[in-house]
Amino acid sequence: MSVQSRSAETWSPGLAGRWALSGLFALATVVLPEATAQAAQDDDGLLHQFRAEYPEQFHRLVEFYSNLTMEGRMEAEIVDAETAARLKGLQNQNATWEFGGNGDAIRSIVTPDDGPALVVVSGPEVAFILEKPPGSEAYAVSRLWAEGDDVDLSGRVRRSVPASMAPFAFLNESILDFISRPECTLVAAREVDDPDGEGSLVEVTWEVPASDRSPKFSGSFRFDPAASWVLRSYETLHEGVRIRDEATGEFNPGIMNTHGLISYDTASDGIPRVKEVRTWRSGPGRRSPVDIVSTVTRFEEGPVPPDAFTLDAFGIEEDPAP
Repeated sequence: MSVQSRSAETWSPGLAGRWALSGLFALATVVLPEATAQAAQDDDGLLHQFRAEYPEQFHRLVEFYSNLTMEGRMEAEIVDAETAARLKGLQNQNATWEFGGNGDAIRSIVTPDDGPALVVVSGPEVAFILEKPPGSEAYAVSRLWAEGDDVDLSGRVRRSVPASMAPFAFLNESILDFISRPECTLVAAREVDDPDGEGSLVEVTWEVPASDRSPKFSGSFRFDPAASWVLRSYETLHEGVRIRDEATGEFNPGIMNTHGLISYDTASDGIPRVKEVRTWRSGPGRRSPVDIVSTVTRFEEGPVPPDAFTLDAFGIEEDPAP
């Protein structure tokens, strides 16, 4: 469904029309000043539409993705074998994972191909982190918090499984929290073609100015407004970051981009099921030699039973001291 069809009064005109106008740019600047002003007004209306609709849809997405079970595989996909061969640690990027929740509690289980399995649980009564070394059959308690302790591991649970927050987050941070920061400015919104369908997406650009503590940070999100405003892709630009020169080994100020691409499967009540999350980096004239790809192999709607968030569920019968 086209974005334009949802609200002809506020959504921007289709891209085909913009392409036609661009071919007549010289003429348009002379005889169509009112049309140019109207286009800017339409973009403002689209940004207003995003501000008005997104918070409610964001909370719908969080609730939906807090009451389900997902399993999958996270792997480093080599796109430049020669460069990747010079980097260390890529073999440790491969892991299987599981994420589940019942609204009041969420948990993740990440098992790298080479490294200790990690369990992170955030629940209303107990929160804990467990580890299991390679070759071992038993988990050991790494951290434990009892009921009433001031701790919230929910963010860490989700960050360990990128697919669990991909529809409403980027770079391990929720989009709503990010755009609500005083220093974050939403610059503009425009309608763009959906590369995977016949409809349209909404691209929202933003920026965070440089400060004494950090360089300028800017980027864009592409949402699907017809599917609860799920995030379809993002791109960020970090200016002034320190980048290592592979030839000299020195770190110099530079520019780095990060990219995310999220694909989906069937939808439930207007909310698509995430299918794959792909992230990579790029800089001037080069791309990172690997993509980090998280693929969903099992997606089951419905809350996880409460006993899945207990120590007993992982073979630890007696509660150790916090």
